[in-house]
Amino acid sequence: MISYDNYITEGFFRQNLYHFTTIYPFKQILETDILELGYYYNPYNDEQIKTLSLTRNKDLILERETTIRLELDGDLLYQDYKIIPYDFFINDKQEDKVKSDIRIKDVQSEEIILKSIQEISKYLKTIIFYDNKDIYKEDYLIKKLLLKNNDIIIKYKNTIIRYD
Repeated sequence: MISYDNYITEGFFRQNLYHFTTIYPFKQILETDILELGYYYNPYNDEQIKTLSLTRNKDLILERETTIRLELDGDLLYQDYKIIPYDFFINDKQEDKVKSDIRIKDVQSEEIILKSIQEISKYLKTIIFYDNKDIYKEDYLIKKLLLKNNDIIIKYKNTIIRYD
């Protein structure tokens, strides 16, 4: 019997999704209540398009420094947006890298959306800061966000921050 475990590395499972960012894009997210498409063009269906990148892997280690992780309600997003499993290496015609030992060990579990997420506060479950100075820089905007959705949990690493 053939096992597909060696071939299937990506797919959508309804669960929380994560978006990693830094303080300046995060400030824009708070001000506009929109999670915008990314800055870079990515290969998709033989063309180059901007995408909004999410992951199922909350512990993903990115090469660039990220200081904030947004945890989103995957079920709710799935109701309002088309979420597409995505693998950059396959879409960029670099299938040889998919089967490499390095790639197998570091699967991003990536999902993409092809448009910006409007009213992001509706989908936010948790905001985790990895640098505490970022929390205080945007304190006013965080409080304003919590007025839209007071169920959002704010954390510094593993510690919950109360906004009463």
